[in-house]
Amino acid sequence: MCCTFLCRKQATAEKVLFMLESPWYITLCGRLTAHQGTHVVSRFRTQKTGLLLAYLALHPERIHGREELAERFWEDSDTPLQSLRTALTTLRQQLEPPGVGRGEVLKASRTHVGLAPGAVYSDVALFRKTVAEAESVSEVVAQITLLRRGVDAISGELLPGSYLEWVQPERDLLSEQMREALSRLVRLLTAQAEPEQALLYALRLVHLSPLEEEAHVVVMRLLIALKRPADVLQQFERLTFLLREELGTAPASYVQALMNSVASSPMPVVIPTSTDAAILSASHTKFPILPDKDTAAPSVLSSNPAFLPLPTSRLPLLLTPFLGREKEFALLLSLLIPPSSGDENYGFQPTPRHRTPRLLTILGTGGSGKTRLAIEVAQAYTAEHSRNTCFVSLVDADTPDRMTQLIAEAVCPTAPPGSVPQAVIIAALTERSFLLVLDNMEQVAESGAEIVRDLLEQLPNLNILVTSRQRLNLDGEREFVLLPLPTPERVDTPECLLEFASVQLFVDRAQAARSDFQLTPRNAASVAALCRRLEGLPLALELAASWSQTLSPAQMLTRMERRFDLLRARRKGVSARHQALETCIAWSFRLLGAEVQAFFCRVCLLRGEWTLRTAEIIAGENSALDSLQRLREASFLLGREVIEAEGTVLRFHMLDSLREFGLERLTPGETDDVYERLVQSLIALPYENLMATIDYENIRGAVLWCRRSPAGYDLELSLLNALTHFWWQKGFCAEGCRWMQDALAQHTQEISIAHRKAWNTLGFLYATLGDNALARRSFERSVADSERAEDALTAVRALSNLAVIAVKDGDSLYGCELMEHSLRLAEPLGDSHLVIMLTINVGGARLELGQDEMARTYFEQGLQQSREKHIPGGIALSLSGLAEVAQRAGDSLAARQMFEECLEIFRVLREQPRIADTLAHLVAILREQGDFVQARVFEAEMLLVRQLLKGEE
Repeated sequence: MCCTFLCRKQATAEKVLFMLESPWYITLCGRLTAHQGTHVVSRFRTQKTGLLLAYLALHPERIHGREELAERFWEDSDTPLQSLRTALTTLRQQLEPPGVGRGEVLKASRTHVGLAPGAVYSDVALFRKTVAEAESVSEVVAQITLLRRGVDAISGELLPGSYLEWVQPERDLLSEQMREALSRLVRLLTAQAEPEQALLYALRLVHLSPLEEEAHVVVMRLLIALKRPADVLQQFERLTFLLREELGTAPASYVQALMNSVASSPMPVVIPTSTDAAILSASHTKFPILPDKDTAAPSVLSSNPAFLPLPTSRLPLLLTPFLGREKEFALLLSLLIPPSSGDENYGFQPTPRHRTPRLLTILGTGGSGKTRLAIEVAQAYTAEHSRNTCFVSLVDADTPDRMTQLIAEAVCPTAPPGSVPQAVIIAALTERSFLLVLDNMEQVAESGAEIVRDLLEQLPNLNILVTSRQRLNLDGEREFVLLPLPTPERVDTPECLLEFASVQLFVDRAQAARSDFQLTPRNAASVAALCRRLEGLPLALELAASWSQTLSPAQMLTRMERRFDLLRARRKGVSARHQALETCIAWSFRLLGAEVQAFFCRVCLLRGEWTLRTAEIIAGENSALDSLQRLREASFLLGREVIEAEGTVLRFHMLDSLREFGLERLTPGETDDVYERLVQSLIALPYENLMATIDYENIRGAVLWCRRSPAGYDLELSLLNALTHFWWQKGFCAEGCRWMQDALAQHTQEISIAHRKAWNTLGFLYATLGDNALARRSFERSVADSERAEDALTAVRALSNLAVIAVKDGDSLYGCELMEHSLRLAEPLGDSHLVIMLTINVGGARLELGQDEMARTYFEQGLQQSREKHIPGGIALSLSGLAEVAQRAGDSLAARQMFEECLEIFRVLREQPRIADTLAHLVAILREQGDFVQARVFEAEMLLVRQLLKGEE
């Protein structure tokens, strides 16, 4: 490889300040979070730190005294003012990241604290603003739109779980305002003859005041208007149950009369009166639901007691806390019960408009918590909206007939023996809106999909929630991929670590095994590392925590090299497939089929992220695409879209637990076969494509395999030579240098073409690291060995690099002459890329000597040849040299234009060192031209690139 000589001057760093791009949007109702564009802050140093932000956001117009805040939040602390200072510091770090001016969000003096005007907005503020606007307009449609925007902004109780003295009055005030807004909205929608929309908001009022009979009456009248007698009866039964359980009373006579009129006469069409909508309030939920389909004709169920279906729901009883899936829980519930929305988005929290999917499949690898999440969602779905729900475990369903039988037994346990299962299901579910939860459907995913489709077609009021390790591939199916729990990336205080769901789950289950277990500063690092090693997989965390009686977290970590020996159940009542993590994975593995199993074991050799092309290389087969698709459908792989030079592509990765499972099933011969194909492909791959093809961890693995494989010493050196430019691009030259030193030290006598090139590569790495003396010795060794072997091409490359070292050492005249000599030797060898690079190098040397016109000639020649041969790197380097010539001649406009053009090429090629170098030139030119804003932008990018390169090194 040739060193490209282009002198660059480092730009002086300046502090970069930017104005806040958009206000922070704080959600105070439901989970406390802060949003700015796509950036979300959902964790705070302590609960009181978050509540401090909430308090400031509730009163953005006020300036608060420091002593007042310290006493309000830390009255029990010995140093309340210090606690306040710490909280403000952490909030500033989160809300005013680098690049944002200090004080643009938080205004703090020695005595007072407040929010900068316009810097923060909240859901409560949005609600109150739109409701106030609704009062000021006279048009009914505009009032409805504004009220919808306002009430949809509130997604739950204000600061749930907080019991500070000031929270409850704020909560009561917001509840009263929500009651008034919802009541007005119901009245207006009723007057506009929109009973379906009015029903959605009336149900929200029923949830706010579940014991207010007037609220239930409004819902019942709306259901009557929509001709839904079954749901009218269900609403009346719910009211009766609530009054009996909570107050020991029965519904009032006028409610009974309304119900009797429905039961004794044809369904009347009754439009609710506006007075019916004036309902008192309590708390609020965001997810009301009622089916949109007309109720079917009466069923034979009413006359056949033997076929009476479930009265409400049938869900498993859960004995452990539900931890860490609050976001997924809310998203799933919103899919089953979408929030109402106005005609357009407004403010800072748009409400999506979508149709409710009737088939929702929770996908995830074994042990990710799919079953628990489905049960929790079903319980909320039933409790909040009086919907019928049934849970069906399909663990024992090995055939479609067995699956149908299990469903029938679950939805109608009173069916007589010998009944046809399909008929029982249809009869039991025909007249009711129903949520059916089908758990662990992966083993009958293909054959059982037809049953699911038939049920959805025959029962229009049926929704099905499936948990599976592979999708059903049905029309209308909505996938919900369940990822592992978040894990801490670094060690922090126990309080901060407990913000992570994986840590919460581990600690809770460890305390179940050992009651005195606590997360402390002493074991915090081990717990954080253990959660990372277990990759946030809930089953793995629970199995590890079950050993807490006999092993500390640090001891568990030492056993992670053989994780499957550790990750076994220590408690009774665990299903067979969850007794051990290995058993859980094996359950899914056996469903893949022999061909896909073999493919999976081969790709388990890959670490980090990789592409389809890499999978095709290491699998050695043309069916990689089909096998990859099958693994994705079976939840063995995760994928994400990334932008590459050729466009957007998918990159894949897998959990380490799955990798270890697959590697244990790979024979040594298969391992050697896979790695040899990988190494040969890396050697043949153009250096520009290396980084986009494979993760660096796999490159390290390939080098290690070469070192201990019988394939030979030359194969290792050939791979190391092929990686040279990659190391330089990524800033890994020091590591590459160590690899090459070790390889050459093992075979000092052998001289091959790979060996000769390796000395040249080592010299390049030394030169990049700034050790010119060692670089010169390596280049001289490469020249000497190449001349003895009559290897003219390698000799010319090393000779040209010696010329670069001479220039770097200050002997520019000798270096220039040596470069020109190398160019003359290279021209007859037929390597156009080498000739172009040497031409550009000569131009750089002439520029260093102050011979600008001669330099221009070489750069223009290099540019022309690069364009003819379509060599982007040569084009960019030639343009960069011409830009320097123009800059020295005082033509800053032309210089800027050429530097910007070559910058785009370097970005496409991902040549980070040259990106930083070009940015430094542009910063100097922009300052000279007076464009200080763009100069600061480029300088910030330049500093970031150099910092990343330094960190990687």
